[in-house]
Amino acid sequence: MCLGLAAAPQTSGPSSQLTEAGRLQQAVDQVRAELGIPGVVVGVATPGQEPLLVGSGESDRVKHITVQTDDLFGIGSVTKMFVAVVVLQLAEEGKLGLDDTVARYLPDFPHGEQITVRMLLQHRSGIVDFASELSYNPNDATSGLLLFVAVQRQWTHDELVQLAAAQPPMFPPGEGCRYSNADYILLGRIIELGTGKTVSEEIRTRILAPLGLEHTFLGGEEPLPPSPIRSYRKIGTDCADCLAFENPSLAWSAGAMVSDASDLLRFGPALFGGNLLKPEMLAQMLDFEPIYRMERYGLGVREHDGGFGPLWGHPGQTIGFTSVLWYDPATHDTYVVLTNMNLQLDTLDPLVQAARACILGAPQPPFGG
Repeated sequence: MCLGLAAAPQTSGPSSQLTEAGRLQQAVDQVRAELGIPGVVVGVATPGQEPLLVGSGESDRVKHITVQTDDLFGIGSVTKMFVAVVVLQLAEEGKLGLDDTVARYLPDFPHGEQITVRMLLQHRSGIVDFASELSYNPNDATSGLLLFVAVQRQWTHDELVQLAAAQPPMFPPGEGCRYSNADYILLGRIIELGTGKTVSEEIRTRILAPLGLEHTFLGGEEPLPPSPIRSYRKIGTDCADCLAFENPSLAWSAGAMVSDASDLLRFGPALFGGNLLKPEMLAQMLDFEPIYRMERYGLGVREHDGGFGPLWGHPGQTIGFTSVLWYDPATHDTYVVLTNMNLQLDTLDPLVQAARACILGAPQPPFGG
């Protein structure tokens, strides 16, 4: 049972006498146990200070391996921020235009002459999210099998584009805003066709190498180092092992990256602090508009109400992993939460709120219900 996981030993003494690390460890242990998460890493980066990282729980529930703060996790759609930076840098260099049409790169794509790169970045293309069509439905006996087959097979990038092209659009291009992983699959293909390089090469050259991010990889295009992390999904109150790092080709440029908390705590401040994009382009990235069932979305970045004000960044979910990277524009703090379980994305808000309370030295917020 997930809820039977024991919390790590807590530091004794009143919270006012604990170090920041002790307060954060205590809070994360408590929230993780209450939420029934097998393992979690929480990190906070505050300007001018060393990042604060804590791990809680287990990376493998069978072997009882304790989570380490440098463990690699699937980061799902946090990948979209990396891809968006590459596209926006290419636009800064004049190698593509944000108002270029999809038809320029993929002439046969339906309505491609009406869909622009900017629409793809902001989910205004109307292209159906084929990933949602493959989602597990507990009321449909065949959906689990279809999803299992989809995530196990090797997909080519052209096959992914064909999946995106196969469904009628949700709305005419530019006349709505609805999240679709297919948008970022097309952006990945546009990067390849526009540069002659792989998406992973562009991400590594433009972001990972300059920032010294040595523990971030695009699954399916780059070999992944060995990792003890197992991934899980919740079925009732049980945790089913999902097999960590399944074939990532289906997610590709929409969500196949893996990383650790330290790398993400460097990427967030670098992006929002203006080290990766020029001010005018960063402003365009942060020009948010309402998006269906999500709050507001910019160019590869989501604005989220963290319970204490707006945050910028992205959540991510893939087979057996859920993560968030949030940047607080008011304080310039960055929060990262990595878990080895499928969860509703807003489920991680209490961990972000706990981290914020700890670095401020505030009383711990109430958890659970």
